[in-house]
Amino acid sequence: MGKLQIYYLLTIILFFVFFIDNMKLCGCGMYSNSSHLLKLGCKPAERKALLDFKSSVTFYDQFVSSSWEGEDCCSWRRVKCNPTTGHVVELRLHGNYSMNIYTSLYIYLFEARNIESSLVYLLELNHLEHLDVSINNFSYSKIPKFMGSMKQLRLSGTIPRCLGESSDLQFVDLAFNNLSGDIPCFRVAHVGWSFSSLDFVSLSDNMLSGRIPSCLANLSNLEVLDVGENNLSGEIPTFITRVNVPGLQILRLRNNKLEGSIPEQLCSLSKLQILDLGHNYLTGIIPSCLSNLTEMNLRHPSVFGFNRMADVNEIIKGTDREYTKTIGFMVNIDLSCNKLIGSIPEKITNLPSLVGLNLSYNQLSGHIPGSIGGLKSLESLDLSRNKLHGTIPTSLGAISPLEFLDLSYNNLSGQIPTGNQLQTLNDPLSYAGNPYLCGDPLSKKCKSNHDSTNGSSGAQNNEDEESEDKHETMWFYLVVMSGFATGFWCVVGTLFLNKSWRHAFFRRVEFVQDWLYVAVVVRVPKLMRRFI
Repeated sequence: MGKLQIYYLLTIILFFVFFIDNMKLCGCGMYSNSSHLLKLGCKPAERKALLDFKSSVTFYDQFVSSSWEGEDCCSWRRVKCNPTTGHVVELRLHGNYSMNIYTSLYIYLFEARNIESSLVYLLELNHLEHLDVSINNFSYSKIPKFMGSMKQLRLSGTIPRCLGESSDLQFVDLAFNNLSGDIPCFRVAHVGWSFSSLDFVSLSDNMLSGRIPSCLANLSNLEVLDVGENNLSGEIPTFITRVNVPGLQILRLRNNKLEGSIPEQLCSLSKLQILDLGHNYLTGIIPSCLSNLTEMNLRHPSVFGFNRMADVNEIIKGTDREYTKTIGFMVNIDLSCNKLIGSIPEKITNLPSLVGLNLSYNQLSGHIPGSIGGLKSLESLDLSRNKLHGTIPTSLGAISPLEFLDLSYNNLSGQIPTGNQLQTLNDPLSYAGNPYLCGDPLSKKCKSNHDSTNGSSGAQNNEDEESEDKHETMWFYLVVMSGFATGFWCVVGTLFLNKSWRHAFFRRVEFVQDWLYVAVVVRVPKLMRRFI
């Protein structure tokens, strides 16, 4: 064996030795990390919270309570942790229920004399996703209010019918869960007087289906009805009137599958401050009687005079915002993303306290009302993605609080007004998709200085441009046709008048024809023999 072969052999052996050593090191590293994950355990703060909870209750099941010892609380019974982070994510502390033909038996897991002082320790479990403490002895304690602050917990299943049986219920907030099924009816406290103490119902961001039940008409004290972001179908109920719910101030049916037209009965809700019907399948016209929503004329920041926190989400100025303490100042109409037709009612401008108006993504036509400047408190106006035409009213520039404007993708024309407030709204995207608009902030400048600020000559300019385009098109066709005729007769006329050129041309054509025929007959069989 030569020196070169020995050198190659030693190189290969050294390579394999190095490779095996590295595999061992990697294996050790992997084993070390794996062992570290297995020994991770739960967080000390969460372990202490569980031990504090254990000391505040009396466990009936010693098999469970005896396991709540040691450093690793993730190994305790009824406790589940995230294997990656070590955080407690699940507590299944429910009792059991057994039933036979003779009797039914509740088997409690623990007893808590004061549920509030016991469950308060679980607030330290910031990553808790599932909590089940059903079938236990709470000594008739009330559900603590702080349970609502555990935002990471999400309820699933249907809303129990017994919830509506509580005649003293005043506040129902089950938003942002995975609840399904129908909306239950809520019991009236005094049937003879048709009186209910329930004034707040929020079931938004769930998976509720079916129609909005007519029994909600019995909630005469209702001030907030928020069932947005669900799968509700059918039409907007006509029982939502001033007669049945005279104090209704927030009606939010956003992002469902509601059909039909907007009922005029809603116009009788004089206390209404937020009407959000966006993202549905509503058709028909916008009722002009919306101007009867008198609370939108006089702002009273006392929508929630009662002592409780109320969260309502509204899309204002192009973003989704959560309103809590400031909800009393919000006055909004949102009919966006529907199939509404017709024009924007002139009377809708008689709501000087309106803060937000969103009519985008519909099929509205006609002009923007010239009196839109009457919306003196308007901060957000979105009329994009419609079929509006005509000029932009100059009164729009007189709305001093206006901070967000979107008129894009319509058929508006003329010069953009140069009012004081419009000077600050200099985003060209607000006017995009309107080919006949001109002036700042667009790059397209108006052709004549005679274009008035109200764009009164805009329509005439558009007609002139269309007429000019027609003339240009006509001249284009005339030039093409005359060019074709000239070239054709130059060739054909020459051959017709000159006999020798004509004979030479046809002899050349026959030669080319014969050459092509021979080439095809000779070469095609050769190609076929080559590939077959």
